[in-house]
Amino acid sequence: TCSKMHVRLGQPNAALRTSSLLLLWTWEISRMVTGAPPEHPRTPDVSPAAATAAKAREVIWELNQGNKVFAARRFRASSVPVEQEDALVDKLLEDPWNPVQAKAIVISCARSFVSVGSIFNAKPGELQVVRICGNVCTGPVMGKSGDGVVGSVDFALSQFTPPVVLVLGNSHNFVIEAAVMQALQEANETETLQAALAEKGMLDQGEAGMRVLQAVLPSARDALQQQPHAPFAELCALAAQLNVWNTLDTLMSSSATVHDYVLKGKLQLHGAYFDVSSGKVQFMGIHPSQEDLLARRPLDDEVRTAEAPPVPAEEAYAALFAGNRRYSSGKGGNFKYNTRRLAQLSEAGQNPIAVVLGCSDSRAPIEILFDARPGDLFVMRNAGNTCASKKGSIIGSAEYAVAHLNTKLLVVSGHTKCGAVTAAVDAVARNKSLDDFAGSIRNVLEDLHCEAQSAVKSLPEARLSEQVDLATKLNVFATIEKMIKFSKIIREGVITMDLQIHGAVYDINSGAMMWLGQHPSLEKIVGIELPFYRWQMQPTIPSRPGVEAEGSLAAPMLLKLRQGNQRFIRGEVHASTATELHDPFAIVLAGAEVRVPIERIFDCGPGDLVVQQCMGAIAGHPSGTLFASMEYAVVHFKPKLLLVLGESDSAIIAKALEHASGVETTSFGPTHIILEPVAVSAVRAMEQVSTYGGSLTAAGREMRIRKMAVELNALHTSEQLIRHSSVIRDAIRRHELEVHMGILNEATGEVNFIGIHPMQKQLLRDPSEILAAAPNPSLQCGTPGHCDIEEDVDVHGPNCGHVHE
Repeated sequence: TCSKMHVRLGQPNAALRTSSLLLLWTWEISRMVTGAPPEHPRTPDVSPAAATAAKAREVIWELNQGNKVFAARRFRASSVPVEQEDALVDKLLEDPWNPVQAKAIVISCARSFVSVGSIFNAKPGELQVVRICGNVCTGPVMGKSGDGVVGSVDFALSQFTPPVVLVLGNSHNFVIEAAVMQALQEANETETLQAALAEKGMLDQGEAGMRVLQAVLPSARDALQQQPHAPFAELCALAAQLNVWNTLDTLMSSSATVHDYVLKGKLQLHGAYFDVSSGKVQFMGIHPSQEDLLARRPLDDEVRTAEAPPVPAEEAYAALFAGNRRYSSGKGGNFKYNTRRLAQLSEAGQNPIAVVLGCSDSRAPIEILFDARPGDLFVMRNAGNTCASKKGSIIGSAEYAVAHLNTKLLVVSGHTKCGAVTAAVDAVARNKSLDDFAGSIRNVLEDLHCEAQSAVKSLPEARLSEQVDLATKLNVFATIEKMIKFSKIIREGVITMDLQIHGAVYDINSGAMMWLGQHPSLEKIVGIELPFYRWQMQPTIPSRPGVEAEGSLAAPMLLKLRQGNQRFIRGEVHASTATELHDPFAIVLAGAEVRVPIERIFDCGPGDLVVQQCMGAIAGHPSGTLFASMEYAVVHFKPKLLLVLGESDSAIIAKALEHASGVETTSFGPTHIILEPVAVSAVRAMEQVSTYGGSLTAAGREMRIRKMAVELNALHTSEQLIRHSSVIRDAIRRHELEVHMGILNEATGEVNFIGIHPMQKQLLRDPSEILAAAPNPSLQCGTPGHCDIEEDVDVHGPNCGHVHE
């Protein structure tokens, strides 16, 4: 019994283990004396907070010990063969029989001096790593700079709860150094600035106003104020540590999950500082003002106001898709109202994600059937969801939302068993005169007359209900066509890809929405070819292995990554521990879920890569930190390659598929900043695979959806970077950068390089160039019918075949 009482001296929880072992020893002796049967001893009750604190101390101690091993080994040899360790390629996937418990979530800089796992000598899976230039995050979550770093931490905590979140600053941080130089310039500290310029070179003028630098600048100014005459290196070290505190501050003030976990003692937030030269980590402890920061709890469900950036059409469509799935499956209606949320909308204004034109039928309540919150939808309704005139309130209202509220999605929604459509079809089928209908009801039916005629003509022998179903769909597309022709604002938005218009039909029996997509004749309506629209309408073709551009600007970099990945697969990789740094030749945007460091997967040395990691490998919102980090790396390092790396076993992809299916209701807090972009690909994959019919087994269907969603997510991330970043777009136009995509197969470790975005040429076109090539709207609608407003002659032309009164 006494042999069990081994205690490792110096371990923080040694006293706790000693007392537990003493209790066990005393209990066992008493049992042997009394001859009582064996049973488990009672241990002293320990509160969850105390248990977490003890575990956090143990984790920090283990990280510290691991760092000591790293620092000692780093200067012993230039390289350490990985064969001395377990084969890392086998660690990409979790071993279900021997799972590795995650110790901590670590936020660190994207500049790859050495992988975070190596710094702490950690095993794959022990650390969940989020990496971004300058290890910064910004808030508020739903405000002007919705933050993917906070969202990544939030999502990770929803999957597992480690005892520690560690924010790791570092020396030689290029963002910190640039911020300190700018602070010195502002303060006219000429002597220190000249010394810095002599050592680091001139600050690129293009960097000065960039958002990542601006996020770090307050810490640099604070450092200069505290030590105005300190050498440049000391100022940078202090600014880096102040930036660590600032990131911890943002985590607690932006995430209700982080705030609550810390307040309840379920989680500890710690800061640390990595000295690149010595390889040693200084552990800084918890935030010195943590108690004050916890005094105010952030909202877990923020409403979207005018302070938030506009939502891209694809993300808005995915949100409506998922919202209707929740509603139709009985899982909607979980948004909780309070005065604080209502005050936000009242004071900050509206910022709807979509404009919806629906029917006035009381059985089709637009906000409810999309499970939307106040401020989410700009709703217009009339009988038959029609658009009769370019001067009516429908067009004016839609233009207001598109032009002034920056809404990027417009949905025209009909519904089954529509009374107005049924009356119009019945009148045509019975050859009934519309004059028999009293008052303005006649006008409503005239707006539906053309589509009713087409439905009856197409299905002359069908039942009335079938003719009504067809007329309902035709009417949706007719309304879309009229809105494009009647409105220059809407038409130009469609042509420049800034606006999407989708049709839908709501089933009042099931509660489900049948999505019809964009107008099938959109190019004919606007009078110009739209290659990107045409590409979106086609089924996605799975990528072929090894497809990449030959002889391109980035070909040598791609070859280097491919060769390194092959060495990784064969187990021939050498993890370099050299202290000499190189300028990065590539930026890799990868998922934070990847268990093995990206540097190891490509067998790269210190400084070879800038590795940005967040959940889902997303670009984030154009005004967010993730975008800003990528742009800053492109401007500062001027690499020739940016690789978007998806992974086959992504947890966020699985979560997005659940979200899009309406399986569960998710909060609208920081996690949504991660989920919304990934949900775009989840919805596309679900819609496309649904067209395959019964040709797939249930398991095969799910596997196909998941694989397709992974590839589509890489495409979508690449698309967002090119479309919404002028920095990246201009670098591509100047032939200084190429954006490529790859998929990591976590079962084999192989990266499938799938090349550039197939529609990159179209994504690079300037909107003004596209508009200049577009003709004026056609004056011939070509559809015989009946127009009841004289102004329609201006759009249709006097010889279109309509009756103009």
